Amino acid sequence: TFTDKAEDVVIATDGFVKDGKGSAAYTMHTSATPGNVKAVLPVDAPPNHLTSYRTELFSILGALLLLKNLLRQHGGTWEKLSALLWCDNEAAVRKFNALASTAHYSISAANGTDSDVLHDLRCIKASLTIEVTVQWVKSHQAECTTREAQLNRIADRLAATQHQVQGPWRSQPTSAMLPNTQAQLHLQGEQYTSRI
Repeated sequence: TFTDKAEDVVIATDGFVKDGKGSAAYTMHTSATPGNVKAVLPVDAPPNHLTSYRTELFSILGALLLLKNLLRQHGGTWEKLSALLWCDNEAAVRKFNALASTAHYSISAANGTDSDVLHDLRCIKASLTIEVTVQWVKSHQAECTTREAQLNRIADRLAATQHQVQGPWRSQPTSAMLPNTQAQLHLQGEQYTSRI
């Protein structure tokens, strides 16, 4: 089980885009079970919507989905447990930290670039039973002397490995529908998403 102390869960995330393929990676560390967890995910999107920002958002989403499931499996009530997530994309950090637990529905927001990922992040953030602090870490540091820099380097290398993957686990040009998306329509390579 998790240790009920502040920042017992430390996560580093990173995204990667190259040649029209995207990937997301995260590494999660706790002082007790589950210990160290590393994962790499493909990031699906049409090439004109595949950005490092989207891959960074996906890496945060993947890490928080795992955290939510682990917390649910371990059960219990946490008085002090919290998580610290490090991300090297300042825009993704700002956007995540600004997400409200609810949002008024708007057609333009629902169909905006990366709205599907942002909506799922909003839902996950609102459903977590512990506080998660998301902070920026400088990427590609020559000297990785801090814990966050070391974890960022691991996440960066993991994300780069996904680029070589072939078959069903490679990045696809059509975005898969995320769990909190109610409807998704693709017309002539453009994605239209609804949260209705």
